[in-house]
Amino acid sequence: MKFKFSFCLALAACACLFAAGETAEQGPATIYLLHDSGKGVWCGYHDEQAWRAAIKKTGAIETGSVDFARNIPKVVKVTTGNKLRASDWVVFDRYYLNDTGLVMGLQRTTNVFADDVSRKEILEARNGGHLALQHVKLFSFATGDPLSRTSATFPTLPVTTRMVNFPFAALLERPHNLLVFESVCVPPRVGSVDRNDLR
Repeated sequence: MKFKFSFCLALAACACLFAAGETAEQGPATIYLLHDSGKGVWCGYHDEQAWRAAIKKTGAIETGSVDFARNIPKVVKVTTGNKLRASDWVVFDRYYLNDTGLVMGLQRTTNVFADDVSRKEILEARNGGHLALQHVKLFSFATGDPLSRTSATFPTLPVTTRMVNFPFAALLERPHNLLVFESVCVPPRVGSVDRNDLR
């Protein structure tokens, strides 16, 4: 009886260790990102509260998150502003990736506060890896009412067509590291700016 009981405990302990190892290898379902411009690095977090605290501490104006499925990045969300507080504009990007890391679609919403206007663009992948503009909608940021036109000047930001071209791509390639450490920081990937022309 004693032997059987001890043997069962040993099996249970091994199972727990295996499960823990499997979870770490699989990585988190979501990671959180920020660009620490003062240190010139992108940092990733598995804990949302730690990420939010780091945003306040670093004053980051470029932040994001990535949703994974079976350790593969599927949805990349990036928020970019031009100031920490009272930004003139903010851009919200939502990229949809396939299993090979190609961007299949992008939803970009740009808010220009002084002109009380939001612009929503929907882009889809076409042959050759280009993202083609499918829809553009304008509406009031304050009320949500549709607009037919605007004189606002919108910021021009690059569009990424492949996962490896994100400046924080190194964090997406080894997401399980974020379960071991509270945060992991990497320099921006050199040559990561994707000058994709929208067609």
